[in-house]
Amino acid sequence: MFVTMMSLFLFGFSESSEKRDTFLVHGEELKSSQSHLLKTLEKQKIDMVYLTTDPTKKEEYYGDFIRKAHEQGIEVHATAGDPSWGLTKNQDQLLAFTDWVKEFNASVDEPTQFDGIHLKIQPFYLPEWYDDRDTVIAEWKQNVTAFKEAVADLDVEVSNSIPFWFDDIKTPGQEETPFYEWLMAQFDHTTILAYRDTLEGENGIVSLIEDEMDAAERLNTEIIVGVTLENTGQDHVTFFEEGIVDMNMHLALVDIYVGRWDSYVGTSIDSYTYWRQSSQDGEEDVEDEEESEEQPFIRGTYVWHPELVRTEPDQIIQFAKEQGLNHLYTQMDVSQPYDVYTYFVSEATKAGIEVHAMGGGPKWALKEKKYRITRLTDYVKNYNEQAAADEKFAGVHLDIEPYVLPEWDEDKEAVLRSWMTNLEHFVQEVEEANNLESSVDLAMWFDDEPTPGNPDTPFNEWVINQVDHTSIMAFRDFAEGHGGIIDMAQNEIDHADNLGKEITISVEMKQNETSDHITFFDEGKAEMESQLAIVNDYFKEFESYEGYSVHAYKYWTTANN
Repeated sequence: MFVTMMSLFLFGFSESSEKRDTFLVHGEELKSSQSHLLKTLEKQKIDMVYLTTDPTKKEEYYGDFIRKAHEQGIEVHATAGDPSWGLTKNQDQLLAFTDWVKEFNASVDEPTQFDGIHLKIQPFYLPEWYDDRDTVIAEWKQNVTAFKEAVADLDVEVSNSIPFWFDDIKTPGQEETPFYEWLMAQFDHTTILAYRDTLEGENGIVSLIEDEMDAAERLNTEIIVGVTLENTGQDHVTFFEEGIVDMNMHLALVDIYVGRWDSYVGTSIDSYTYWRQSSQDGEEDVEDEEESEEQPFIRGTYVWHPELVRTEPDQIIQFAKEQGLNHLYTQMDVSQPYDVYTYFVSEATKAGIEVHAMGGGPKWALKEKKYRITRLTDYVKNYNEQAAADEKFAGVHLDIEPYVLPEWDEDKEAVLRSWMTNLEHFVQEVEEANNLESSVDLAMWFDDEPTPGNPDTPFNEWVINQVDHTSIMAFRDFAEGHGGIIDMAQNEIDHADNLGKEITISVEMKQNETSDHITFFDEGKAEMESQLAIVNDYFKEFESYEGYSVHAYKYWTTANN
């Protein structure tokens, strides 16, 4: 993967204006948690954020957060890294990240530019480290040197994270210099990952970083001391068991004990994700006293009939613009050449619309039809590999409804098990690609359906936990009250909130003469919009809620006003 998306968010706890207390934020958190994040940064008096980045995201995805962080006096440093970046064969990935930051800063105004670049390259996780550590160290050194050359003309700060236990590793070609000292000399500041849950003693934070602090004094460089809240399974390396309050107490003491070195500038915590998890377990949290800021949400539709992408691409895009859509589930014909889709996806991307390749059918839940899923995901992955950035699909979406099959009535559990196997296969196939999102449609009535093999878990909860987002088919023509859209989607929203997953809600516009309460066909567009506004207003406070889609383009374009 181009850039490893690390689940880290570093922050610290000093009152001093000269300190640089820092959080490392997983870039995906911006989509659902930006308001809470900014309030947390303000409350904790954070000075700097290491923000993990994804080069496929549009500039505005990061720009809004960067601008707001700057308004709070917080620096934002683009962050990336992967163990494999320590090998020379992957030097191009490191330099490509550097080039992306350069291009990003050149394309935006100063208030939305990154203030720095932070690397977290940990080649000691590679098998090569244990086979031939000296060679890995030498190649890591070459890559860092190439990185320094690449950023020489870039007016930003550069920094790096390293563990505390490099004391006995020598620098290739400079045997008298410890490798940690060489690394520190290459960067403006270094974060020492001093992962321990105690301050004093032979195995405490202060003792473990003394050599690095002394070296920083000689080099006249800056040091940030990092700790973690991650549940690592090793109690002594994390504050997971002790919690936020105890960690805060220790970090206040870090300021005192480590503050005797002039090179010490602050503390960092791994991570915002783990911080929120600890908060949800009863520790302190940031309360949003003001009404939370509305974030952009999904407003989409389904484009069935794959020939429409060929015969009326401009009409679809124009309709999407008129309706303020930013999300299209588009049925695929995998027998077509790739160039059938390039124009449509490119035009949609220019209009700020994500296109998700869609496939499915009732029988796709059956074991013998798993190959249909593979064929779809392979097509999309191969297409994206050769497509330009603005021609790529954003995700793959499945619509599988096996409850209409005779097999469902004959042996429902067998169908459910096969469906589960196929969904797991689907997710695995999508995860193998770079930056593709997995999603599915799910009926609203699985609340009481137990999951085969795990009867204590409702089937809808199991499905939601598998994919990146789930579209709940809450097919009703009214928002409030018993049996309304809100009522029918509430359990799924609650499950997604608990799981840290995303939910969209879909409604129906297709005529249904026998069950008119499941569609807005009779009520028309205006009433549908009125009811969706109620749904949106109700669910917008739930972190898992991402918006809604209308089924489908064909019926929406001809619907009554």
